[in-house]
Amino acid sequence: MKPRDPWIELLRVVAHDLTAPITAVKGYIELFQQAGPMTEKQQRFSDRALASLERQEELVKLLLDIAWLDANKPIEVDECDVVNLIDNAAVMLEHVAGRRNIDIHVDVNDDVGTVLGDVQRLSQVVNNLVFNAVKYNRDGGSIWIRARGDADHVHISVRDNGRGIAAEHLPYLFDPYFRIDSNNAAKVEGTGIGLAIVKGVVDKHQGRIWVESAPNEGSTFNVLLPRRPLEVRKDTVRAPIKRKRRKQTGTNGAHVPESNGQPPVNGDGV
Repeated sequence: MKPRDPWIELLRVVAHDLTAPITAVKGYIELFQQAGPMTEKQQRFSDRALASLERQEELVKLLLDIAWLDANKPIEVDECDVVNLIDNAAVMLEHVAGRRNIDIHVDVNDDVGTVLGDVQRLSQVVNNLVFNAVKYNRDGGSIWIRARGDADHVHISVRDNGRGIAAEHLPYLFDPYFRIDSNNAAKVEGTGIGLAIVKGVVDKHQGRIWVESAPNEGSTFNVLLPRRPLEVRKDTVRAPIKRKRRKQTGTNGAHVPESNGQPPVNGDGV
C-alpha cells in the first residue's frame, strides 16, 4: 500500500469536519423558512443562503471523492444492474434538462445485464457524464445514453449535440482542475474535478474511458467496463436489486429509435 499523502489526509479531515456545520446551518434556514410568512426580502436572502450552502456541500463531496481516490482503497463490490444505473440518471436529470428543452433519449438492450462494481461510484460516473451533457449542450439539444454488452464487457456512451470540444483539449479533459479557456466555458460553473473523479472511478473498476468530439458537432463520452474486474473477492459479491424497467423514450414522450453514430463494444476504438 502506498503511503498516505499528508495533504490528502488533511483534506479528508477538513471535508468531514465541514459536513456537520453545513448540514446544521441548512437545517436552521429551512426551519426558519417554515416558521411562518416571510417578507420578499427575507425569502430572497434565505434562498440565496441555501443555494450557497448547497454549493459548499458539493465542494465537500468533491474533496471527499478526491481523498477516496487517493486512499487506494478497494471498491465495494456488488452486482450492478446497468439498466438501473442509466434509467436512474435519466430520471434524475430529466427536470434539469427540461428547463432548457433538452431531450434525453435512452437506448439500452434489456439483456445488457450487470457488471461487478461499486453501485454508488458507477452511478456517480453515469450521472456526471449525463449532467455534463446537459450543462455543455445547447438549448433545445438532445442527449443519447446508450449501452451494449458482450460476454466480457459493457460499453456505456453518453452523446450530445452541443458545442463540442476542440482536438487540442481532448488529451487533458480528465486531468484534475483542467477547464477549457473560452468565453463559453467561462459562463459555466465548475471546478474541473468532476471528469478526473469519473476517470479515477473507471480506473478502479479496471475499465477505460475516452471521448470523441469536434467543435459544433457535440461530444460522445465512452466507458468500457469489464463484467468481472480482476482481483475481486467472490465472497463480497451481493445480488443486484431488480427494479421495473423504464420505457425507452425521450423527455417529450416520443418513442426512441436505436441511436446511430456510436461505436459498438467490439468496434473501432474499444
